[in-house]
Amino acid sequence: MSPERRVYLLVGAAALAAAAVTVGATALTADRPEPTRSRGLRAGAPPLVLDLGVRVDTEARALRDAQRLYARGLRKQAGGAFARYSSPEARLGLALARWPEGTLTGLEALARELPGSALVRLHEGFALFWARRDAQAQAAWRAAVRVQPDSASAVRAGDLLHPKLAPGLPTFVPTFRPPPGFARLSPPRQLALLAARAGRPDARAKILYGVALQRLGRPLSARRQYQAAAELAPADAEAQAAAAVGLFT
Repeated sequence: MSPERRVYLLVGAAALAAAAVTVGATALTADRPEPTRSRGLRAGAPPLVLDLGVRVDTEARALRDAQRLYARGLRKQAGGAFARYSSPEARLGLALARWPEGTLTGLEALARELPGSALVRLHEGFALFWARRDAQAQAAWRAAVRVQPDSASAVRAGDLLHPKLAPGLPTFVPTFRPPPGFARLSPPRQLALLAARAGRPDARAKILYGVALQRLGRPLSARRQYQAAAELAPADAEAQAAAAVGLFT
């Protein structure tokens, strides 16, 4: 399988992930204008993978609904939903929903406005890849990893930059469970509880918080929790194993 084919499959996997989510800019040179016709573009549209974390507010729910519409190919309806909001995630979704008309121009403007957003750079890379501007797509994905490495978008960009490696990062699986009643809490309250407990000198609490951070695509934050757990419990095999897993970032 060619490297280009592997990248294409990984980008396609990102599109599938988007459908399941409930989840210095690369300059566009003046002598390579944005395509406005379907000729030369890859089939379909770039994937949309919003990173909304554990948000359950009204806008987050609406954006997830719009993302599902987009994943089903209903880009006009998705665009209408995204247009109701002005957040970076909504503006990004709207730019993708208009594909290919104005998409790259909109993403480039958003990248200039938010130079530290891996989410924007990831999707700029998707759009460039769909426009068959593969070298520029790679540059955008490298920028995503560089500007915000502790993010799910940077992890996805890393997968695309290294298509020969297994996608994602290893996640530590502890042998112990979260505190009683944890499953009955909403996702934001779950994360807040884990964060509060991790503030104590408790290795297991730090490990559980680290696992949550890993699953949210924050590998550097997770590594810090695992390292703190290992320092608190140098004789604990589980804490040491978690710290070792956290090094894979």
